[in-house]
Amino acid sequence: MHAALQGSKTARGNRRERAAWWLAGLFLSALVALALPGEQIRLGAAELRGLVGSYLYSQPLILSAPTNARVTEIYLPKTVKVEWDDPMTNQEPTEWEYHVTRTDTVTQATTVYETTDKFWVDSFAFVYGRQYTYSVQSVPYSNPNSQLPSPPPGADPNDIATVYHESDPTAIEMTPMQAEAAYNQTVDSRYDLRYGNPTFLDFQFKDRSYLGGLFVGYANDPSRVGRSYLQFSLSSLPSGKYLWAGSVNITHTRSFGNGSVTVGCQPVDDAWNGSLLKWSTAPTLDPGDPTETITVSYNGTPTPAWHRWTMGNAIGGAILGDGLLSLGLASTSENSSGWAYFAKKEFDADLSPRVLYAYGGTQGVASVTVAPTSLTGGGSATGTVTLLSAAPSGGTTITLTALNLTVPNDPAPASLPSTVTVPAGATSATFQITTSSVSAATQVRIDAERVTGDVESAVLTVNP
Repeated sequence: MHAALQGSKTARGNRRERAAWWLAGLFLSALVALALPGEQIRLGAAELRGLVGSYLYSQPLILSAPTNARVTEIYLPKTVKVEWDDPMTNQEPTEWEYHVTRTDTVTQATTVYETTDKFWVDSFAFVYGRQYTYSVQSVPYSNPNSQLPSPPPGADPNDIATVYHESDPTAIEMTPMQAEAAYNQTVDSRYDLRYGNPTFLDFQFKDRSYLGGLFVGYANDPSRVGRSYLQFSLSSLPSGKYLWAGSVNITHTRSFGNGSVTVGCQPVDDAWNGSLLKWSTAPTLDPGDPTETITVSYNGTPTPAWHRWTMGNAIGGAILGDGLLSLGLASTSENSSGWAYFAKKEFDADLSPRVLYAYGGTQGVASVTVAPTSLTGGGSATGTVTLLSAAPSGGTTITLTALNLTVPNDPAPASLPSTVTVPAGATSATFQITTSSVSAATQVRIDAERVTGDVESAVLTVNP
């Protein structure tokens, strides 16, 4: 009985103590919200009891913008892979993620993806010849410390939380293109066994499309090798653009028997005609030394599927050269049984061999600067926006905005024009910034954004 009574008193005491701590924490968090100076209140993790963490103040830090954004792959079914680097870390981010925005420059439709990887694989029904913009931005996770006041002079660094702010976007443009095969033909080294002395057949397959029409491999009947050849005519790139990535795509329709066949792809001589091609006139190739390989598998059920060779260098060489890209396909082992069929354009135009490539370039804003970078409220500063290259005829219009980094929900104590135009032939333009008085030092981010979504920023500090 005594022990039970003592236990009841102890439990009530614990409840009172927890309630007292809760009320104390609530009171202390209210004091923090009132932004009392550090010399009037000193709080640590124990006193705050986890209500607002162990910090009294917060200071902003703009995340570094992702760098080296690029398109690294384009292939069928319609897919684009975008990659980038992060100058802040060589590891995956822990306090921020990446937002990838794709914009259709014709419809202005935008799609936003979120990822912690430094790449995004984007499968969508892109339109060949249409320009798309990819914008990559580092965006912090929600941080309750952002509601804390700015630190006063001499504040203990241990009491100051770093509150990340989203980075500038890094933008690139990308235009997907395709080229269907001008020629797609197969050759066969078979002998015609209907004759007593096996006779070299040297057959011209022309528009025949049995089981797909293209084939590669080796068949022991008694000895036969199949190879296929593709030729594409590629258009030159527009002035000022460059090749991002490219691939050669082909549809595997089925194989002669179950199992896998490894098929290599390599550039060959352009001097051949698909309608006249046969084994004895086919361009030479080395089956053991392909540029790229794929492995196709078959389990007895015909299921047409796209496969690709990444051939960016060969595609780029053809675009910069005579525009012709000729390729030879062969099994990497022409003395081991394995026979794979692929679709030619005479078999199915939608499944025919084709080259996909993407070209583009970075957007036009190189930098924005302000001078001076720190001033007293009420003073003026000059901003300068600089482009990567000279503005075209009619000039380039840049959108300007100001953001209060110190108190994100408050208006920025800085006024500036909504746009500035870089004149035709020029690479830069200036604009004026007028500030208003402040009670505490305030950081203002000045954003210069091109209509295509490229943003560069500078920070101006406005002092009391």
